[in-house]
Amino acid sequence: HFSTVDSSAKATDDYIGTVTNITFVDGQSSNGNSEQCVSIGILDDDILEDNEEFSVLAVADSPVNVVDGEVTVVIIEDPLDNITIRPSSLYITAVESNDSQVEACFEVFIGRFYRNISLSISTASFSAEENKDFSNINTLMMFQSEDASEDGSNEQCVSVPIIDDHVLEQSEIFTILAVGDGPVNVIHGAVSVIIQEDPYDYAKFGFSTDMYLVHENDKFEVCVELSGYTLELDITVSLKAHSDSAVDGIDFFGPTPSILTFTSRKTNGDTLCADVMIADGPVPKRQRKFSISISDVEGSEGASVDTNRDTATIVIATNFDDCIEFRFAQPFIEVTESQDAVAHVCVEAVSPSLSINVTVHLNSIPLGENSATVGEDFGNLDTAVIPFGQTLLTNCYDIPIVDDDALEDEEV
Repeated sequence: HFSTVDSSAKATDDYIGTVTNITFVDGQSSNGNSEQCVSIGILDDDILEDNEEFSVLAVADSPVNVVDGEVTVVIIEDPLDNITIRPSSLYITAVESNDSQVEACFEVFIGRFYRNISLSISTASFSAEENKDFSNINTLMMFQSEDASEDGSNEQCVSVPIIDDHVLEQSEIFTILAVGDGPVNVIHGAVSVIIQEDPYDYAKFGFSTDMYLVHENDKFEVCVELSGYTLELDITVSLKAHSDSAVDGIDFFGPTPSILTFTSRKTNGDTLCADVMIADGPVPKRQRKFSISISDVEGSEGASVDTNRDTATIVIATNFDDCIEFRFAQPFIEVTESQDAVAHVCVEAVSPSLSINVTVHLNSIPLGENSATVGEDFGNLDTAVIPFGQTLLTNCYDIPIVDDDALEDEEV
């Protein structure tokens, strides 16, 4: 009597359970020996598993004795059975911050398994650097047979720590790699991890000095200072001049360059400067001013203008080496005393041009015994003011002469 007995292999799953009898017929004996066989069907279950076993028992009725009546059958795993594993996502985004981690998961995509399998997991640098932007890992990911669902599917995950490096940089990328061996196939075994810049990392740009006092024919620098984190990328800062009482292209030129580039590795307190040239005018001008502002900052969302230091005001002091001379057009004027008589006094600017408005005040000076008297002989000069401007270089003032009806000598 023959029968099969389950062990790690199970009837109906791995083999066809069999119970049967074998008959040794008289006359089959050859030299006292006879052999009979029983066939047991082996099932192909397309499941990735370890080698399995079952037993075949032989029992006979008296007076037949059976020695070694148990045969162990080992089912060798089909070499064509395999599984396919894929990542749950090909792209993962992480934000750089303290204690942050990124988790990559891999799942069984095709096939079933009833044995432990493993993947080799490692990280690879791209624009992100290991042990600077992320912690390097090199480990095995285990898929345990007892954790598999009924259809053989399973998912396992690995965590990679993200390092907060406290620098201002672009988003960076590294890769998590999964490699299987033997019957384990991996498709799309590279997961790209994008590390987004820490929103708390920043760089602000403002003028190191917000007020300048300069003189004509000066060349000076306006400097922009970085405050915040070290740069791991290039940041451009644009400067723009604004005319006020001083005019761009006439009173000043610049800034040069108008775009400053803070390159990688610049850090807190570093400065870059631009030149500004103050013109030397031929005529005196009153104190004037203009301003230079930071109009734009480009290169990173974390880079911005320091609104408390975004403008520098430049004051151009008056150049006292420049002067305007005035003189009387006629140094001697003779006028006859009569009703409605006036002394027509004209003053002219010696300078060929004026860039500002100027007023000239007249005053009378007593000249001894022959001196004319204010109020009695001519009008008061307290309000005698002659204006001059950019297009008015000669101007006159009429001094009233008083007709006193008295006989007297010439007066001056």
